[in-house]
Amino acid sequence: MQTEISAVLQETRTLAEQRGWAQVAQLSSSLCSDNGSQILVVAAPAGVDGTPLVEWAKGVSPESETTVISLEGLAHDPTAALKATKIIAVFECGKIIEAEAMEALASTFFGRPSSSYAIVLSGAELVDSPEELETAQRAAWRVLVPEPKPEWAGQDLLQQRCFLWSEADPKEFLRLRVDRDKAALSRWMQSPSTDAGTLERNAALYVLELAEEQVRRQDDTTGLAVVGESALEVHRINNAIESLSSTRRHMVRRLDADASSLERQLTASLQTLEQDMLHGLPAYLHSQAQINKQADVQQVLNTFVSTRFSEWQSTTHSLLSVRGREMRNEVENLFGGIDWDLINRVATRQGKTSTYPQAIVDEVMRNGSSRMPFSTQSGAEAGKESSTTSDFMRKALGAVVIVGVGAVLLGSAGIIAGTVAAVVGVRKMHRNDDERRAEAYGRTVIHDVIGRAITHVRDLSHTAIGPTRDAVNKELRDLEDLLYRGLAQYRNASPQEDGIMGRNPDRELLDGLRLRIVASDQTQSVFNSESNW
Repeated sequence: MQTEISAVLQETRTLAEQRGWAQVAQLSSSLCSDNGSQILVVAAPAGVDGTPLVEWAKGVSPESETTVISLEGLAHDPTAALKATKIIAVFECGKIIEAEAMEALASTFFGRPSSSYAIVLSGAELVDSPEELETAQRAAWRVLVPEPKPEWAGQDLLQQRCFLWSEADPKEFLRLRVDRDKAALSRWMQSPSTDAGTLERNAALYVLELAEEQVRRQDDTTGLAVVGESALEVHRINNAIESLSSTRRHMVRRLDADASSLERQLTASLQTLEQDMLHGLPAYLHSQAQINKQADVQQVLNTFVSTRFSEWQSTTHSLLSVRGREMRNEVENLFGGIDWDLINRVATRQGKTSTYPQAIVDEVMRNGSSRMPFSTQSGAEAGKESSTTSDFMRKALGAVVIVGVGAVLLGSAGIIAGTVAAVVGVRKMHRNDDERRAEAYGRTVIHDVIGRAITHVRDLSHTAIGPTRDAVNKELRDLEDLLYRGLAQYRNASPQEDGIMGRNPDRELLDGLRLRIVASDQTQSVFNSESNW
C-alpha cells in the first residue's frame, strides 16, 4: 500500500477509536493490515453456486487468496470488495438475475476500474442451442454491462470482460467459444494488477465517507455565545439543522437509488416475461392453428403478446404498490422526527409567511412533478387530504414517485402495437412449415417488443424520479440555510466574519486527509507519466 494512503488510514483509525466509531476503526484497521497479497473474490448471488469456479480459479492462479462470498451481501458490507485486488461476479446462464443482485453489482463492481473486475456466465454446458445462447447473451448485455452502451446487436461479450464458463464440457457448437473465454479468464487472473493505487485510494475515500457521516451526526455549537434560554434554542436549531441535513441526504440517496433500482427491477421482470413468452410461443401457435387453419399471424401474435403484457402489467402494478408503501412509510418516519414548530418560528422571525412542511411539498409538486410527462394531480390531492404534517409529506412525495413509475406501464400498449404491426411475411397458418416460420417471426417480435419496452423503462424511470429528487434536494437545502441564518443571531461574530457554521475540528481533519488522498493521486499520475518516458 502507498505510504501516504496508509498514513491517512492510520490517522483515520486513531480518530475513530477516540470517537467510538467502531465501523470506521475496524475497516481502517483491516485495510491497513493489507500485506500486498493478491486477493481474488468470487461473488455469487443467491441460488448460484460459486464453489466450482473458485476451485478452478485456485488451480489457475494458486498464488492468489481466493474466496467466495454473497454478492447481495456486498451491498451492505463492501469490505471484501474494498480489499480485493480482483473480483468476479458469477451468474448462471439463462437464470433470472434478481434486482438485489443487480443493485449490488452496480454499487460494488461498476465503480471499480474495469480491468479489476470480471463477469462470468457459468453453466454454459446447459445451453442447448444457439437460440438459447442468444437469449442468455442478450440478457447479459442488458443487465451486466454498465452504461453507456448501444443496444444489443450481437456484440462480443468478451470485450466487456464477460466470460462464458462451464464446469463440464459444453455442447459442440459452443466448445470453441467456451475454450476461448476460459483461456482469456485465466490470463486475466494470472496477470499482475495495474489498479492497486486506484483501488487503495477508492477504499480510503470510502472510509473517509463513513467517518464524515459520523461527524454529521455530531451536535456542533462551536463559536456560539449563548446563555439562559437562548442555549436551549440554539440546541434545538442545531438539532433541526442536523435532522434536515440527514433527511435531505437520505432522500436524495434513496431517490437516486430508486431510479436505478426501478430500472433494473423492471428490466429483470421484462426479461422474465421475454423468456416466458419465448417458451410458451410454440404451443400457443400450434393451438391456434388447430382452432383455425386460416388464422392471421399478425392477429395471433398481437393477441399472444398483448395478453402476456397485460399479465405483466398487473403483476408489476402490485410490485410498484409495495415500493410505494415502503417509500411513504420511510418519508413519514424521516419527516415525522423534524421539529416543524421550531422551523416555522425561525421562519416567521425572518419574515416568511409560508408554513412548513406544506411549503416544501408545494414546491416539490410544482418544480418536480410538473416536468414529468404525466399528471401527478392524484398525488397532490392525496396530500391535501392529510391532517398531519408528516402524513401530508408522506402521501405527497410517495405519490409523486409511484405515479411517475406508473408511466412506464402506460407506454407498453403503443410499443406492442407498433412492433407487432411491423411483422411481415407469413400471413396464414395452414401448413406445418408456415407454423414454424410463424414461430421464427414471433421470436423476432418478442425480442423487439421487450427491447423497446426496456428502452422506455430506462428513460422513464429516471425521467419520473429525477425532477423530484432535484426539487427535494433544493427545498430542504434552502430550509437548512434559513435555519443557519436564524442561528447567526446568537453569534459574537457576524456570519460574514466567521461563516455561519461553527468550526468542527473533526471535519477539518477529515477534509485535510481527503486532500492528502487527492494530492497522492496527482503525484502518482505525474510519476506514471514521467515513467512512461
